[in-house]
Parts: sequence; structure tokens; C-alpha cells
Amino acid sequence: MSLEPAATKPTTIGPYRVEREIARGGMGIVYEARDLRLDRTVAIKAMPDDVAADPERMARFEREARVLASLNHPNIAGIYGLEESEGRRYLALEHVQGETLADRLRRGPLPVGEAIDLCIQIAAGIEAAHEAGVVHRDLKPGNVMITPGDTAKVLDFGLAKGRVAPESGILDSPAIPSSPGLPNSPTLASPTPFPQSPTMAHSPTLAHSPTFGAATMPGVILGTAGYLSPEQARGKPVDRRTDIWSFGCVLYECLTGKLAFDGETVSDTIAKILEREVDWTALPKNTPPRVTELLHRCLEKDARRRLRDIGDARLALEEVKTGRGAAGTDVPGADAAARARSRRRAGRIAVALPLGAFILGLLVGGLFLGRRLGDGDGGGVKRLSVTFPADLRVLGMGMTPDERHFIAIAAPKDAKSGSDTDNRLYMRTVDGNAFEPVKGTERIQAFNVSPDSRWIQFTARPSERSPEIRIFKMPVDRSLPPAPVVKREDDWSGNGMYRESGTLLFATANGREYVEVSLEDGTVSKPKKFVLAGFDGAFAFSGPYSLPGDRAALIAATYYEKGLYQQSIGAVDLENGEVKILTANAGSAKYLEPGYLLFTRGDALLAARFDPKKLELKGSPVALLDGLRMNASWGHAGYQLTPGGTLLHAPGGNAAKDRHLTIIDPQGKVSEWSGERQPFEASVSLSPAGDRVASVVANTGAIYEIWISERGRPNSRRIVAIEGVDCSMPTWSPDGSKIAYIRTARNDEDGVYVVDADGTGTPRRIAKGSREAQIIPTSWFPDGTQILVTAVKMGKPGLGMVAASGADELDPRDLLPGPGRKGMGRFSPDGRAMAYMSDEMGSFDVFVCAWEGGGPVGPSVAVSSGGGGSPVWSRDGSRLYYLSPQNKMMSAAIQRAPRLTVSQPVEAWDLDQLRIVPQGGGIPLFDALPGGGMVAIRKGDAEDDITRFEVVLNFDEELKTRVR
Repeated sequence: MSLEPAATKPTTIGPYRVEREIARGGMGIVYEARDLRLDRTVAIKAMPDDVAADPERMARFEREARVLASLNHPNIAGIYGLEESEGRRYLALEHVQGETLADRLRRGPLPVGEAIDLCIQIAAGIEAAHEAGVVHRDLKPGNVMITPGDTAKVLDFGLAKGRVAPESGILDSPAIPSSPGLPNSPTLASPTPFPQSPTMAHSPTLAHSPTFGAATMPGVILGTAGYLSPEQARGKPVDRRTDIWSFGCVLYECLTGKLAFDGETVSDTIAKILEREVDWTALPKNTPPRVTELLHRCLEKDARRRLRDIGDARLALEEVKTGRGAAGTDVPGADAAARARSRRRAGRIAVALPLGAFILGLLVGGLFLGRRLGDGDGGGVKRLSVTFPADLRVLGMGMTPDERHFIAIAAPKDAKSGSDTDNRLYMRTVDGNAFEPVKGTERIQAFNVSPDSRWIQFTARPSERSPEIRIFKMPVDRSLPPAPVVKREDDWSGNGMYRESGTLLFATANGREYVEVSLEDGTVSKPKKFVLAGFDGAFAFSGPYSLPGDRAALIAATYYEKGLYQQSIGAVDLENGEVKILTANAGSAKYLEPGYLLFTRGDALLAARFDPKKLELKGSPVALLDGLRMNASWGHAGYQLTPGGTLLHAPGGNAAKDRHLTIIDPQGKVSEWSGERQPFEASVSLSPAGDRVASVVANTGAIYEIWISERGRPNSRRIVAIEGVDCSMPTWSPDGSKIAYIRTARNDEDGVYVVDADGTGTPRRIAKGSREAQIIPTSWFPDGTQILVTAVKMGKPGLGMVAASGADELDPRDLLPGPGRKGMGRFSPDGRAMAYMSDEMGSFDVFVCAWEGGGPVGPSVAVSSGGGGSPVWSRDGSRLYYLSPQNKMMSAAIQRAPRLTVSQPVEAWDLDQLRIVPQGGGIPLFDALPGGGMVAIRKGDAEDDITRFEVVLNFDEELKTRVR
């Protein structure tokens, strides 16, 4: 392909449809294109002619592209492939939206806290590359994109290699194979410079200095002078330390808004790099001493004295961010981003209904290779990546405390039913080579292992026809079959915490009390109260085991405060119930001998010294690592830590932050609703006209707000937002003029409200909620007079009706009394039928019943069998859609004359193949479009199923050196 301006734009390149040119220059041409297979936007870069025409150089380029393709990190812009069309080669790259850091810095320096938070992400991306043996060589603000969600993406990894005129004395680095035809991207001057583009991926930008271009000669391409390390400037071989120098330049520029080294000409700039120090007086007065010290170590001219590992830079900044540094190192606002991600694991409306195994969340655990390194290996911290068995869909993973067995909740990927009947426990020894299903563990939902590694306790339905959940117990060596111990009550939360005595602790659903359950005879103690003066929130036990001595336990505390939803960790004295809060903005607390408290903030793992007798922290927390998998934008990451000191976690960071609304047409073709990317979380409700979607997004204070997105318009608008109050479950009135929703702040104002859909007017409450009874609106009656609700009382859901006129009912009558839990009801468009979920047959399934005279009439008819949920009617009422346990959208025809009948359900769409987020706690994240099809939430790019776990062997040794 010619790079002349008159070149003809290609129409397709492999599976990509080229839509428009977004940049061109000496580096080639960059196009915006559409991936026709996965329906996503990509950037296509055409290789320069001198590269394309040289087979040897293309072969070397392909090898390097394969190395870069192995880099998979949320702070690295990805490479999708190397394509060929009409004899030409092209790169398919991630299309990153946002602005470059260079563009951002043109508006001035960043606040100190923002600079630290951004540079932590940049360092994390460079660290991942270094660990894969890739050196960037051209790190600078122009090669860092900032997405609308404030995520930093480092661009052009390894694709830019120094190729300059021989007289310059600057040689290619021998660190990784050279690609002679790919000069350092955005380079000094280029004959045809690329224009700036805020949305292009891997965009080779112009040099940041305004004097850069005038100082160079056409056709002479150098590395970006202001960021060259001294060894680069001298033409010496370079390694990862050259990236550390460039990182120091970027951090300095973020703090000051000025180039660290800037001259009128290239020669002047290089002279300053080699001979002069940066202007340290330009740093803001509130720059933490630890950051200044880090800058000195990064900008050490002698590479032998320079900081040797970019990971150390990341950790230093994380420690400053979390307040661990020396006096004066606190950074105002540095942890704001972490607070914004802070959400709770309990009490959310989206997970209020225990709607069966098919909505079981992924439990965080992991695999382990080999025995403890202390058993003859010689010790030392080592990191491994372990993949899951290919033939199993793993729902939960773990390891026995003695590190001798892996345990998983899984189901065969080719299982036909996909209900919890297919779920069972799988086990293998550490030195074994295959997982074996454990007989008697069918329909398992969660498990735990006793501290002595002798017993497995798990919860499961005892039979396919049983809706109740029981607690079972079995030996780890499987010498005895599982035996039921006691029924797990609906108002118990969590899977239970083991005490040293062998009993289990459960917090109650309202989070105010806890009970103790004997695994010997099934006896249950009287409830004890959590006691904390002035606290108005909820508690739940955190971690699998009580603290040493069996007198206290770690807990999670969730509450509303100062306009935010707070999640903290604390400890409870089990003798008297007295609670002590240990630290705010934290989750997933675990204890490790001989005195460490570990917890997560967002996707970061932290640790501090801890006295388990006094229940007190003995020092400031230290950030250990980040990038732990978060399955929701509001949740703190999970992990497993064995008593022996092995850490296991899933990678990926905030996987749900880049979701987007999408349209599925009747043939299964996917297209964008608006193109906007947001962490859509709690519900999707389509207006009667089909042109607006109401959904829920968490704000920067981690509070749920209701937003409306119009079809084809990329900017949604907020219609319900109340400081310190969660607003969720929006449901449109039949005429599209109003929206009902639930308001939750654990105060007297909680309940169901109705507001004008344009956001004007004052919301009015129509049903009062309480701690013991949450009332969730799910469907308006077609005449607009009443609203169908799910009333959750002490953890058990039921169906009810409230008047839309504002009667402020507290206890709506139960529409379908009888056995089983029922919820998530939906009226048919004509109001003559109601669909709902019930576990009266064992697993949760979808049912439909006729509706006349203000209530259900006649027997209900089962729509699904073996599991189903989240029912949604087609707009003409002729069909009912629901979600199968295998994440397939099923469809059944409904007839009401001469009697109510349901056809055999058929598969409409495979949501896994379409990368659709299926549901949240039984609440649909999709709705039916007029004329057929659905509007749904599509997963973010990093939100696919977890396929591997990171394992850190002898992690306790790292704690000893890092946490003092």
C-alpha cells in the first residue's frame, strides 16, 4: 500500500471492515475499522513500504509482534493480530478512546494525587512488559492514552526501534530483536507527521515539545529526545533501566507540567540529559518526600546506580497512595479512585435474592503447582500462572489449608442441563494430574475446609425437587460420604466462618446479629448482637477462619456515610459481640501468622501488622500488588491465602468497567446501542417506545444512580441521583412518563419511589421499606395503577402489589402464598398473564400464570425445567424470554385461549458467544425491543470467564520483608 495522500483506502483487511483514516505519516497509515467477527472497533496500521518490501525485516517484525501479543494487561493497549491483504501486511490494534497524557498535560500539571494514581498504572503496564522480556524504549506522555474511565493505556510497546543516521551515534538496542523498518514512534520529525487523534489506538503522536520539529531534518528519525536515557543518547546498549529513566521523566512532567529535559535544539536537549540535573525546585511543595526520592532514583544518569525494577517504583507510589510513607507523605485525594471503586459484597439489591445456583458468583480461589517450596525446594518467593482444566466450567476454586489438595466447584462444559444439578465438587491431590468428581456433592453451591484440613463443609440442595439448602460435612480423604448436618436458613448470609472449635458462624441477613452452628449435631445458638455504638449499617464475617485463640473474628462492615457507601473491615469479640473498626475502604480481610492483616482496596492487595489479641493495627498498610480480578466495578477484589503463606488470585483488575449497551436483532446480529462505555451494573429497562434505556451506574462516590441512554446518542444523562443514597431497579410506566425505582440508604426514607422520566419534579414514595423488608419494583400493570414488586422479608422473596398512586404501603399482600421462594414478576403487555421465578420445584425456574380481576387465577404453568430465570415478555406478548443456567436466552410461545399453554422452549441466542452480561442476582440486564430482538449489556473487553490464576509461592516471605 502506498503512503501517498492519493492512496485508495482499502475496504476490508481480513475480518476487518475499514471505515475511515485517522492518521498518516512516516510510520504508515492508521485506519479505524470494525471487527466483523466480534463486533468491536479496532485500529489498523499499514506497514511502511520499506518494511513490507523486505522479507527479512517482515519476518523479524512478525516475531516481535508475537512477543507483544503475549502481553495481556489492563494498562497495555493490545495487539489483536497481523493481517495480510493484497500482498500487504497490517497490524490490528486495540482502539483506545480518550486523550493522550500529552494532550492532558497541555492543560497544565496534574494534582499530586492524580499524578500518583496515573503513574501507578503506567508503571504496572511497563512492569508487565518487562516481565515478558519486552523493553519499550519510547515511553512518554504521547504514548499513554487516558480512557474516559481514567485508565492509563501504554501504547506502541516494542514496535518502535531506534533507526537513525549513522552519524548520530545512536544504535539499535540489542535488548530484544530489532525491527529496522519501524522507527521510534512519534520520533523527532517525520516528513509527513500524524495529526493528533484522541480516539486512535497506537497513535504515533508528535513530540511533546513545541520546538521539537524545528530541530530536526526531514527523513532523520530519532528516539524522542526529551525522554532519551543517557545510555540511549550515548549510543550504548539499553535494557529495562532505560524505561525507568523515561518513567521518571513522565512522572516529573505530570507533577510539574514541564519537560524534565528541554532545549531549543535536539543537541541542546541531549546535552542537558547528559550533563545537567532537572529543576527540582519546580516540583509542587506538597510532593511527598517518597516521590521526590523515587524521582532521584529514576533519573540517576549512571544506569548502574539507577532504580533497577519498575515494579519497585509502582510499589513505592502505592505505598504513598495508601499513606504508608514517612511523615508528610500523605497525598490529598490520592485514594479517591480507590474509594470510588469501594462497594459492598453484602446488602446490594442486585444480590438480595438467593435465586439459586445458576446465579452463584464466581468464588475466588486458585490452583497450586507442586508442594510448598519449603519442602525441599529451598524457599523463596516464586510466581506462577496456572490455567483451569479445559473440560470444566469452574465456578469456584480453593486449596486445603495444608496445601495438599485442590478443590473446585465445577460442571462439565458439555453438560446438557446446565442447572445446579450439574455442579459438583471436584478434587485432586497437589501431585496428581486430574480432577475427580466427588460423589454425593451434586447441586453444590459453596464450600469451606476446616482449619485442620480434615473436613469439607458445603451447602447444596439435597435433591432436584428440594428448594431448601442444607449444610453437609464430609472428610477431605473421602473415607465417608457427605452427610447432612442442618438446614441453612434463608436469613443466614455467607457460607459460614470456621471457629477453631469446629463450629460455623453465620451473620444474619439484616447484618445485626450472628449465630453459631454445630457441625456435630446441627444445633444452632441463639442470635447474638453485633455491638458498635452509633453504627447504622450491616456486618458480615470476613475470611474462612476466626482469629487465633478463637475469641474474635474479622468482619466486613457496610454503611452509608457522608454521601458515600462505605465498606470497612473490623473485628468482633465473639464473647460479647463488641465490634472494633480497623480500617475503612477495604474488603476481603484475612489474617496470616505471625501477625499480618491482609485486605483489598479495589484491585490492590495491601497488608499491615496486626495484633490479634488487642485487635489493633500496629502500622500503616503497605500496598503489595494490584490487578486482582474484580467481577463488578463496585467490589473489592477477592483472593485466597493459605495458612502456610501461599497466595492465589485471578488477574484482570476491574473487568466490568467498560461495558456497553448493545442491540441483538432476531437473527443474533449484534450492533451498538449508543457506543457509550460505562460500568452498567444493576438493571436494564427499555422505554415503551423502545428509544430509551434506564440503567444503573455507580458514581465516583460508589453510589448507585439511575441514568437514561437514548439510542444512537453516546452521552447518557442522569435522572435520579441522591447523595448518600442508592437508587436502583428503574422500571418504566406504561406511557413512558414515569419511572419507579427503589431507594436504599438504611434509613426511614427507604422504599419504592416514582419520578418523572425527564428527571423533573419531586420523587414520591409509594411503598415504605425497612431493614427486614426490601420492596423491589419489577413491572407496572398496563393501566398504570399498580406495580408488581418482589418483597424480600428476612432473606425470603415473595410477590406482591403496591398502588402507583402513593399509598405508601409497608407490607404488600402475598400474591402467591405456598411453598418456595418467588420473585422477579413481569406482567404481559396486555396484563392478562404474569411471569415470575420460583424454586418450588427445587431449582429456580420460570413460571407463568393467568391474571384476572387484580390477581392470579388458575394453576401456574412451568416454562423452564431444570433451571431458568430473569423472565422478559416480547412486546406483543406472544413469547416469553428467559435465561437458562448455560447463559442461553430461551424463548417459549405463550397462548391463553382456550387455556394457558406454553410451547417447548427453544434457544434464541447464546449469550456467551455474544459476550452478553446475562443477569445480576436474577435481575435481567436485558429487555425486549419492539419488533423483536433485545437490548442488553455487553461485557467489557477484559470481562470474559477467568481462565487462569496467579499463584505466589512463599508469599509470607515477601510479607516479612515488605511489612515492618
